Amino acid sequence: MMRMLPLVAGRALRSVGARPFKGKGRLLHHWLRHRDPGYVGVRTLPGGGRMICSFDVPYEAMVWARQEEEIELRALQTLLSPGDHFVDCGANVGLWSLVAAGCVGSSGQVTAFEPNPSAYQRLTQNIAASGAVGRRVTAINVAVAREAGEVLFETGSHHNLGHIVSKAAAGCISVPAVSLDDQLGDTPIRALKLDIEGGEAAALGGAERILTVQRPWVWAEFNVTISGAARIGDWDVYALLDRFGYRCRRIATVPGRLLGPATGADETFSGYVNVLFQPPNA
Repeated sequence: MMRMLPLVAGRALRSVGARPFKGKGRLLHHWLRHRDPGYVGVRTLPGGGRMICSFDVPYEAMVWARQEEEIELRALQTLLSPGDHFVDCGANVGLWSLVAAGCVGSSGQVTAFEPNPSAYQRLTQNIAASGAVGRRVTAINVAVAREAGEVLFETGSHHNLGHIVSKAAAGCISVPAVSLDDQLGDTPIRALKLDIEGGEAAALGGAERILTVQRPWVWAEFNVTISGAARIGDWDVYALLDRFGYRCRRIATVPGRLLGPATGADETFSGYVNVLFQPPNA
């Protein structure tokens, strides 16, 4: 009976998804603490993609329970249309890529960059499990950086925590890197998402032609700990995109809407937040 309680709690969380309710935080904390790490669940994503979720990784357990970036993914579905091209830098195991693939249809495409070998293996597994939806995703096992070459990559204790480092240390491997301008050339891009644990500014530095000509929407995670700044205007990503005329916006919490309030340079945060950069004239 005691073993069943965490699974019941997980299914309850899964049924409510992003909706808040009193005590949800405590229930989520309890479920994560007592979940069965040997359990493997399958999540059918909006648009028909499928993710095989191993509960030994907290991130994947959260995806299965519909508690990981659900509001952001709902906004992504509002932004993308059939025929669009979505680029996912730091695709991890494929959550954003596969939701995007469900939006862009058979005439669209998704390019997914993931340098971590273990995450890439799980990414390709989820792509294969997603059938026709998965075939819209091109997965590339490289890092995205300012320029092509080799970079040091720390794999992290879980596959979603890997990141590029400047000095060799335990757990580091060498991985190939590409720049977005070199890799994608003049291919039209509707939206670009970056979640690469502090490497976002360098990746955008290698995408100046894309930012100037293609003007895609840009999603990025502002992490106060990684950036070393609580004021968003001090974030190197904010400063770089501001030079290209982009405006920083919160993501709407209302279903069917994309944009929330504008985020000024003086606004401060704690923890981390996903923000959306709106291109000029959009």
